[in-house]
Amino acid sequence: MKRVLLTILCAVMTLGLMACANNSEAEIVLEADKAYICGGFLDSGAKIATRIEYSEWCKGSYADPNQPETVKINVGETEYSGIYVDSERYYGTYETRHRYKSADNNFFEINDDGILTAYFFGNGNGTGKKKSQRYCKSVALDFISDIFGSDLKGYEEKISFDGEKYTFEYTKNVRDVKSEDRITVVVSNSGQIYNYNAGIFGEITEETVPEFDLTEIRKTVTERLDELIQNSQTTYDRVEYKDYNYLITLIAENRYAVLCDVTLSCAEIMGEHEIRVSEKIQFVIPLE
Repeated sequence: MKRVLLTILCAVMTLGLMACANNSEAEIVLEADKAYICGGFLDSGAKIATRIEYSEWCKGSYADPNQPETVKINVGETEYSGIYVDSERYYGTYETRHRYKSADNNFFEINDDGILTAYFFGNGNGTGKKKSQRYCKSVALDFISDIFGSDLKGYEEKISFDGEKYTFEYTKNVRDVKSEDRITVVVSNSGQIYNYNAGIFGEITEETVPEFDLTEIRKTVTERLDELIQNSQTTYDRVEYKDYNYLITLIAENRYAVLCDVTLSCAEIMGEHEIRVSEKIQFVIPLE
């Protein structure tokens, strides 16, 4: 029996780390129902995917001259004010986020409409009597209502607790597929907002999402993977595709797409030893 000599996990942090510097070619025009590499993991151990085809999400941050140097935003009775830092395309969507830094060195983000979309490490270290999950949930829901003025009917709820903080996640599913229409609020057990992040919250409606077939999407992605392996300089002796994950998003106003990431379990035989490498590739498949 072959002995496993080494396991290399190339997928360590987050999607979108794949060799953006190699994308010197002009951006391609996305066609409906085709799969394009938009993210993944690549280092010296990975050999299959060498370049991103849709690079909108790996262009990095930049200074937007149209953004005000300072902003003040009121959410309920709380004011968020700060100095402009930079702007960046929100990964997996068409939206741009503008980052600001407050006087107490906390960061928050707003979108083009001036809506608060993220708040990092806020006043979550308060002391006092521990609050119940019900109380902390009401804090999170009031916070969401103060920002968006809408309820969460039709959103899937997920609640977790790490001993100090409650995390409340709300995700809109479209025909049993998760979407980027989601929001997360973290509340300390003292009842204070700790941090918060919203995707393209409230922008996806099931009625406007074109029909899609996950079986056909999986087939399209698998064919692309077969093509990548055939055209690569890989020396892998065996490659298995695992963990197909799907997410509905908007890549432009009113243009829906499915994001699909796949883990590639790769094995290379060297004598009596087997070297294993995990690569992860993400594709964007426009629905129209």
